[in-house]
Amino acid sequence: MRMRDMYAEVLRNLVRRKLRTALTVLGIAIGALTVALIVALGSGLKSFINLQIASLADPKVIQVLGAQDLPIKRILSDTLQRLGRKPRQIEESGFNPGAFNLRYLSPEEVAALRAIPHVESVRPAMFVFTNYIQLDGDERKFEVVVVPEGEGFLMEIASGRAFRAGEGHEVVLAYHYLEAFGIEDPSQVIGRKVRFSVNRFPLTQSKRILSALWPKKSEKIFEARVVGVAKKTLFSMAAYVNEELALKIARYFLDDPQLHTEAKFGLIANVSVDSSDNVPKVQQAVEDLDLTPVTMQERIGFLDNLFFVVQTGLSVFGVIALVVAGLGIANTLLMATYERRREIGLMKALGMTNSSIRTMFALEAIAMGLFGGALGLGAAYFIGTAGNFLACQTFAKGWEGLVLFAYPWWLFGGILLFSALVGLLAGLYPAVKAAALEPIAALRSE
Repeated sequence: MRMRDMYAEVLRNLVRRKLRTALTVLGIAIGALTVALIVALGSGLKSFINLQIASLADPKVIQVLGAQDLPIKRILSDTLQRLGRKPRQIEESGFNPGAFNLRYLSPEEVAALRAIPHVESVRPAMFVFTNYIQLDGDERKFEVVVVPEGEGFLMEIASGRAFRAGEGHEVVLAYHYLEAFGIEDPSQVIGRKVRFSVNRFPLTQSKRILSALWPKKSEKIFEARVVGVAKKTLFSMAAYVNEELALKIARYFLDDPQLHTEAKFGLIANVSVDSSDNVPKVQQAVEDLDLTPVTMQERIGFLDNLFFVVQTGLSVFGVIALVVAGLGIANTLLMATYERRREIGLMKALGMTNSSIRTMFALEAIAMGLFGGALGLGAAYFIGTAGNFLACQTFAKGWEGLVLFAYPWWLFGGILLFSALVGLLAGLYPAVKAAALEPIAALRSE
């Protein structure tokens, strides 16, 4: 039998049993729909989160810590891989995720960092913690995360301007503070003052003992002028402050006037590189100094791994649905084998080979898998497109770059190929069984 005739026969056989074929194809479609939606949702959220992180974290800034092989760098990979497993024995020179050995960077190390080619600046990472933020003329207090200038966070201005040297205490507010303050026009907040409440939290034991023995009110208010409003991002509680204000808050918070000087630089250095292309070179140079560099890509890599695990786990349910649908294909073809015994016997009596019989049944199985996969993909694309539209009109309105369901180029071909493979595997046994029928016995059957 010619292949063209065989294809026509396959389609006739599928159409002849409309209801059974439709239900089998529907089972495949539901599995393909589930897998496609899960993958598309995971891809969309992953792209959005990475876009948000890329818009927040400066890829040209490397955080450098004063210890080699610090757990912060490895805890995101090694420790997460150990979840649910028995604790390992620590060798003498082994890695213990719970052992942190932070220290201040020495003046020699800071000088060595500044001497690395392609390094533009080396600034101390400041611990700036405040109790609340308050807009001048408003008695309400709001939560806040203060981000010092040069901390490695990008600050894209939506309204107003960035910091200027010698202008005093300045702050750029996250876009969401407009909603919190009840202000619609960003220009209405620019030029106004905000207040940050800060309490002392000394690190040294002696100062903490003295504070306990002779308690006194340690709250201090720092004022700053709003010079800009940042674009809307996930970092909704950020208040970006210039280096002058951040330094004063950090020294007061830790009760250490000598903090972040050359003699007491800090625990972490923010190293700015002239170009993102030179980050790997600077990273290697930092490691050669027996220090630990942490880049933005390493932080994003953790999220990539997390999304992959979640996406894979959820996709299992779709794969299970496809496998169950594959059993439906096997059942449909087995029933067809019994119902078409005389037809199969007649075809073999007229000279159709066992190989052609097997091929015909296998093609029927593949066709049902492909039809189901295509139907599921079409439904997934329609649902995803509708979901993206509704999201942009409701809860995700104003979020730049948010695509809730994103379809990677490989998804369509992958789903169709996998659906066809499920159909083929499900149809192998019925195909072999049909080809094994004896022509005379098949013709005599009722």
